[in-house]
Order: sequence, then structure tokens, then C-alpha cells
Amino acid sequence: MDEQTRPDAPLGMNQADYHRAIQVLLDTLRHDGRYYGENRFERKDGSVLDAAVTVSAVKDSEGALVGSVAVVRNISREQELQVQKTRFVAYASHELRTPITNLKTRLYLLRKQPERLEQHLAVLDEVTDRMRRLVEGLLDVSRFERGTISLERQLLDLRALITRSVAVQTPESERKRLRLTAELPPEPLLVDVDGERIIQVITNLLTNAINYTHPEGRIMVRAYCLHGGAGQYAVVEVEDTGIGIAAEHLPYLFQPFYRVQNQIEGTGLGLPISKEIVELHRGKISVSSEPGKGTCFSVRLPMLQTGDPVDAPLSESNPNIHISPASTL
Repeated sequence: MDEQTRPDAPLGMNQADYHRAIQVLLDTLRHDGRYYGENRFERKDGSVLDAAVTVSAVKDSEGALVGSVAVVRNISREQELQVQKTRFVAYASHELRTPITNLKTRLYLLRKQPERLEQHLAVLDEVTDRMRRLVEGLLDVSRFERGTISLERQLLDLRALITRSVAVQTPESERKRLRLTAELPPEPLLVDVDGERIIQVITNLLTNAINYTHPEGRIMVRAYCLHGGAGQYAVVEVEDTGIGIAAEHLPYLFQPFYRVQNQIEGTGLGLPISKEIVELHRGKISVSSEPGKGTCFSVRLPMLQTGDPVDAPLSESNPNIHISPASTL
């Protein structure tokens, strides 16, 4: 009997496992009339299939087992999600435990050193802010997984969203002695988006650039209109002169909790959340990088051709924002 005609071949089992499984199955059907189990089967190519197997007994009028009906359901995706859930809980527990420990330590020091009140309060404020960001990130990941995230779309000028994002991040970039600038076109870039969510994306990209760029480095935000086969797109690029990312890390950057360097502060949630937000807007986010030279993230969003934006194109004055004399195509 060749490999393809063996009775165990369709089940992806070796003969010993096959005979044991059949015996367990028959005993269960005779006693209970129904069998359920989760099994791992090996495909011809060597890959593994996780499956839920349900077998119901077929008996004659006298109650003798004469056959069975089996249903095999692929649960590989469910198993993968369960593994991710376990990792998610473990990660969240670890990430929350660290700031909680820091809180307790600072509260202890505050009691012992009341004369250093302001210093301890500043650290407590920083720790609680980190916990808030982590919890908000975890909630966003959960909403995306459940498909319950909602967008409050408006017709907006993307330049205004970039301006606000740069304004928020300017103090931190200056604290790290980084030069943060933006080059924007003179014409509006009208997009139908949830403004706060797009600001969240741009802010996440700027935070990454600030975290991974050494002092005296540069971070440039560019925006322009791109004419593609399916229409016009508004493009935002965040480019830095930071440490760069090795090629082997690039495929995993948008996975939850993935961090290139664990010693640099972060939740590992900013990029995957940004990707989900951009894709909800029918857009695309991509990355290119060269170790030692820097990284460039690019976000592409569909543009609208007509209409007036809800808010003013450039509502904030910022010396780091430069309006180009002509749009970049």
C-alpha cells in the first residue's frame, strides 16, 4: 500500500497515531454517541493544520454502531489568535507592572523626602502619562480586533493636521536638540478623514522619529499631491536622520508590541494602530530605511477634488512650517 492509499494518509498522521485515534474514537462513539476533539494534522508539504473534529455516531435500530458522520473544521486562525491573546495579556501585565512599581517607589520617596516634592511629582506625572498611553493603545488594539472602531469623517485640509501634529511634537524635539521642520504645498490637500485619528498617525510617526534620532539630527515632514492611476492621493512623509532599521526588522514593524530596540521607551503599539487607521481610510502606509542613515515613513490617503475644508488650512503659526512656492508633484 503506497503513501497515498494508506487509510491514515488523509488525516496527516503516522500509522501508530492513526490506530490510537481510531480506537479512542470508536470507544467514545459507542459510549457517548459523539466525539469532539482538537487535533493537529500534518499536510503533505510538512505544514501543520490545527483542526476541530466532531464525529457523530450512526446507529441501527438496535443501537449498534454502523457508521459515523465527521466534520473537520480548520481552527488554525483561532489558535493563532489565542496565542496572540495570551501574549497580549502577558505583555500588558508586564508593561503595567513596571510603571506601577515606579509609582510605589516614588510615593515612598515622597514620604521620605518631602523637600523634593516638585521633582517627585514630575516623575509621577511622567509615569502616569505613560500608563495612560499604554491603556489607550491597548483599548485601540482591542477595538480594531473587534471591528468596533468608528471614524468621524470630515472634509479637511491635510496641511492643517500636519501643522497641529508638528506643533505638538516641537517641544519634545527641541528638548532632544533635534531640528523638526515641515514642507507643505501652497494648495490645500483635501481629504475625507477623521482628523483626530490622522493626527494620531502623524504624531505616532513623529514620536518614533524623535525616539530613534540622535541629538542634532533632523526630522522632515513633507506633504504633496500624487497623481496615480486610480486618482489623486495626498502623501505625508516623515523622514529622519536616525539610527535606521535593518532589513530583517521591516516586515514586523506593524505587528503589535514589536520593537526594534527594547531599551528605547515605547509601547510597541503606535505603528500597528497607525496602519489600522490608515487602512480604514482606504489609504496605505509604507516604510523604507537604511541602517545608520535614517528612516522614512510614507502615508498615502485618497484626495477629494471639490469642496471647502472644515477648518482653516494653517490655523497655527509655527516657524518650523514652510509653505513651498509651488506644489510638489
